[in-house]
Amino acid sequence: MKSNSEAGRKRAKALLTAALAGLFLWGAPEPVRAVPGTAHRFVCNLAAVEAAGGKMSFWDRVTVSLVLAGGNPRRQSS
Repeated sequence: MKSNSEAGRKRAKALLTAALAGLFLWGAPEPVRAVPGTAHRFVCNLAAVEAAGGKMSFWDRVTVSLVLAGGNPRRQSS
């Protein structure tokens, strides 16, 4: 059984890691901040293509999912 101080240290490390990751992401350029959204769309598309039950190879499913996920539209500067 772990002691309370060990569990507290692990919790503190996890919180610090999450806070640092948030700071880096907040200060990151726009393309880096867009990666989580694009990755989420890719995973959703891949699951939908697999659920459709077509006879596609793994690489065909990955390719279709990447095309459907697409890039992020660029924002026009004003």
